Amino acid sequence: MTKPSSSDQAGGKANDYRNRLLVTRRHTKGKEHLASVLNWWLGRSGLSIRRLSALADWACGEDGILIHSQVSHLRNGNIKKPGLTNLDSFYEINVAIYRWQVEGASECHRLYGPHKPFGIDDAWLDDSTWLHHPERHKEPLRFGDWAELAVGLLQLPYVGDLNLSPSEARDLSERLATMLDDLACATGLGIRSGLDAVLAAYPAKDPGRRKKLRAVITGQANYEVDELGIELADIAIAVAALRRKPPKSITASSLHAELMATRRRS
Repeated sequence: MTKPSSSDQAGGKANDYRNRLLVTRRHTKGKEHLASVLNWWLGRSGLSIRRLSALADWACGEDGILIHSQVSHLRNGNIKKPGLTNLDSFYEINVAIYRWQVEGASECHRLYGPHKPFGIDDAWLDDSTWLHHPERHKEPLRFGDWAELAVGLLQLPYVGDLNLSPSEARDLSERLATMLDDLACATGLGIRSGLDAVLAAYPAKDPGRRKKLRAVITGQANYEVDELGIELADIAIAVAALRRKPPKSITASSLHAELMATRRRS
């Protein structure tokens, strides 16, 4: 091992290596964040593993490219090394969704062939979300980006990380409900109109999700861990609007951190 130089011992920026995150710890954080990314992506897109597998076959041009059990383990953060085949499949699926929505069906058919023989409905591609790099909002993640996610070199701030027990999720859900109830009251419109204002700021249009949010705010229900992973990004947009801040000023990560800070202070 190289002995630290006199400049290293002097302190300042020369000592940054002492605070460097261990590679093994970074890999662990990457595994956890990749799990959050997959849960957020598939949850918002309404994609089951069966649908994801069909999309992989179409986008990759190879049947059986994804193994269901491996995807489940990745979503649970139980696989240290996701494997190049899995990462390549996620990359190709994400790009295919982007191309369908941005470049059109005819371009997808030119590149991948018809999707109907794979049992894929147009709605799967219409309603899915495609993932972008934090600094490249108008293009899908590249394969290298997926690799960086897996080893902890990249994080998607619009996703956030949730590694909670059921009791911690219930507590976070209750604190989120309190925050939204306070924002509803702050409108000065009264209980019903204030709640309507929160729902108006909430960007998700799915009736089931909107009904669940109303039930959470009114104390009739709580979000589960997987639901929080999906909802925080859209609720962050609503919170920013209600606070009259720019839409991207509050992310899933920053909202989670704010709620957790409130939890620690209590």
